This record gives sequence, structure tokens and C-alpha cells, in this order.
Amino acid sequence: MAIDPQEYRDRLSKTRARMREADLDALLVVDPANLNYLTGYNAWSFYTPQAMFVDHDSTPVLFMRAMDADGAHRTAAPGTCTVVGYPESLVQQHDRHPFDWIAQQLRDA
Repeated sequence: MAIDPQEYRDRLSKTRARMREADLDALLVVDPANLNYLTGYNAWSFYTPQAMFVDHDSTPVLFMRAMDADGAHRTAAPGTCTVVGYPESLVQQHDRHPFDWIAQQLRDA
């Protein structure tokens, strides 16, 4: 890993401080560059929906296609997030979308 994992934890702390300043309870990060900035996750999986949910108290959750989740476990800095892969059956479907599944996971949590 090119960057010390503590740097990612510091970035998350700064992000949460900015969230408090803006009176935000939660943040949904979807831009690949921002996912990389906060976790170190680095892969060519931006072609499918991916998102990271950040609140003030919980470990952030990084959602992505199940087949990309293993790569996230390997490239995200330890302790920066929990990685959850959504089912492959949601990819490129006309009647359902991965973000619907992600939203339901967040509601259930």
C-alpha cells in the first residue's frame, strides 16, 4: 500500500468533521476518485454502480458488484470500511437496479 492506512483514517475523520459543520447526518459517496481518497480502493469497477455510506459513528460501508468486492478487500486500506457486494443478478437489468438494493440494505441497517 502506497499510503499509510492511518492517512485514510485521518481523511475519514476530516470528512466527518466537515459533515458536522454542514449539519449532515450521513454522506453517500459515489465518485470513484472520492472512494479512492477515503479508502484507497483502486480498481476499474466504476462501470457498475458503487457507493460508500458514511455516518458519524459506524464503520463506512462500501457497496459494489459482488465480483469486484474481493478486489476491494485487497486494495482498500484496513479498517477504512466494510465491503459489501451486491448480487450479480442486479447487473444490467431493466426492471431492477443495484442502488435499489443498496438503499434497502441501508434501510434495514
